[in-house]
Amino acid sequence: MIAGIITAAVVGFLAIKLLKWIVTTNKLHIFAFYTLIVGALIVVIGIIEHITGNNLFTGLPL
Repeated sequence: MIAGIITAAVVGFLAIKLLKWIVTTNKLHIFAFYTLIVGALIVVIGIIEHITGNNLFTGLPL
């Protein structure tokens, strides 16, 4: 449990540093494009799983 807490703290700290760098260097459009693509992919996966009734990755029923 301690290893998980430490890992989460380190990754969270690095994520905040990265986001701060993205905002200060005016590269927010890259982050926005990335989140748009990932969001659209998640929506498509959700629609496919809803239509088929199966998990797309494991094949098990929802």
